[in-house]
Amino acid sequence: MFLQLSQLTGLPVASQHDEARVGTILDVVLHPQTGELVGFWVQPNGWLTPKRALSSRDVLGYDPLGVIVQCADVFVDAEEIQPFHRIVSSQDRWLGKRVQSESGKVFGTVTDVVIDVDLAMLAKLDVRTLFGSERLIARDQILRVTPSVILVRTLGEASLTEPLTVPSEAVA
Repeated sequence: MFLQLSQLTGLPVASQHDEARVGTILDVVLHPQTGELVGFWVQPNGWLTPKRALSSRDVLGYDPLGVIVQCADVFVDAEEIQPFHRIVSSQDRWLGKRVQSESGKVFGTVTDVVIDVDLAMLAKLDVRTLFGSERLIARDQILRVTPSVILVRTLGEASLTEPLTVPSEAVA
């Protein structure tokens, strides 16, 4: 199943054990080099509770209406999930990075990311220009990721990008 990063943010987190809502997704943490879905920042239910980390390995299932975990005990401090803590500390994000080809042609900046939740990996980049044209760039077209630029293959614009369409699984 494919979900956009913007769709995941704000989703409720449900506990299978308690059969209740136990929190809300605040942010998604992707590995800045590989695109692996590392985890989430979650706001647990309750007054004045601090945000907690949720490893993607502790997620039992994804749905366009929510994320399912075993119980609320899977929410931990960010320091307890080593890759999560390291990535959050570096503040290197996919959103806002410039996307350009090997030849230097700039396609725009990343405004959203499509995630294959079954593989827990980035699947496509949603790239927009200043004037509003929008493209999806497949993960296999990415050559290198730096803190400010994502370098993609130069194969001709038609094979590199495709007009924006949301996969049917993301809507269902």
